[in-house]
Amino acid sequence: MSKFLYPIYKLKTKSYIKWWLYHKKAGGSGVLSEILEGFSFNLENTLNRKFKLFEIEGNSVQDGSPSPDNEVPILSSGDNGSINEKIQTRNLFDKNNIIIGKRLDGSGLPIVTDNDYFTTNYFIEVKPNTIYHLTSIINQSKCICCYDKNKNFIERLIYLNTYTFTTTNDTAFIKISMKTNEIDTLQLEQGTTATPYVPHEEQDYSIFVQQPMRSIGDVRDGFVKVDGNWYERHYIGRYIFTGEENFNVKNIEDENILFQLDFSFAKNNSEVLCNNLKKINNIWANNIEGIEIADKKLRIRINKKSLTDITTKDKATASFKSYLAERYVNGNPVYVNYLLADPLDLPCTPEQVEQLENLPSTYKDFTIIQSEDETPAYLKIQYYKEG
Repeated sequence: MSKFLYPIYKLKTKSYIKWWLYHKKAGGSGVLSEILEGFSFNLENTLNRKFKLFEIEGNSVQDGSPSPDNEVPILSSGDNGSINEKIQTRNLFDKNNIIIGKRLDGSGLPIVTDNDYFTTNYFIEVKPNTIYHLTSIINQSKCICCYDKNKNFIERLIYLNTYTFTTTNDTAFIKISMKTNEIDTLQLEQGTTATPYVPHEEQDYSIFVQQPMRSIGDVRDGFVKVDGNWYERHYIGRYIFTGEENFNVKNIEDENILFQLDFSFAKNNSEVLCNNLKKINNIWANNIEGIEIADKKLRIRINKKSLTDITTKDKATASFKSYLAERYVNGNPVYVNYLLADPLDLPCTPEQVEQLENLPSTYKDFTIIQSEDETPAYLKIQYYKEG
């Protein structure tokens, strides 16, 4: 609870007056927003109150079309063991949490003179191809440059006191060069319109996950509360091929050989994602490379050119299993993500429960929500705003 609101509960007055004072200091009772879904949000007219709803769900992405000789990894939120969301005020410039670089003289000391505008450089993490607005109360020139994720220079933007700019497609950081005495007056915000200055504030809302939180189509892993207990619910499983599978070969006459494997643990006619094979609907009707799960069977079509010996069904199977085994032993296995026949519920740890029960808060007037992960989680939120 805010240290400014706690004394209200010590007042010797009627409870309804305490309620009124609490909500007045918190920004009013407000009205509930509609439920929003997505990966990032810029919320306006927000009140300083806890979110009514802040649900985290899984998300998987695959950038490209996979084939046996072209792996396209499936990346998911929580691959690194946690999901991290940042909730901020509209002012993104935080002097206490950015990378600072100073111009140095020949002896290695910082250069600070009245005539030197650019005594300090601030690297700030931003999003690519995004509009930002920079404002400073002090009327002094600044220089902004765009840099990629490795801090390699991309381009320099013009010198102005108040202006709007758009980052390039490869921008991961901007460098703001200016005099040190400006840092307490600087405001960086998304959008094209300057708003009144506010100090920088932010919350880091992170939650540990026991398994990556995945998605296939509209189906997403998430957290559920059942009979008062929290669970990490997984609708999506991952099967990793080892080369020990008991495949059944259907034929070796076509250009692409069809292998079949029992997959009774998958949901019937499950959607599927694979890092080395593209999804095919009705593989019986398509004599092309691909994969599907149907009738509790996983079916794979592989081009003969990918196999070393296809003179008999047994030799074709041995060749395919050898390919899978080699990938597995080398630490780069072929795998599939699929829908489980029955969801897997993992009891949440005390640390997870604490986060799930203590939702973050919005800020007065404007709140930004964005992920700090390579693969952002999918969010469902509802918040209080001015009526």
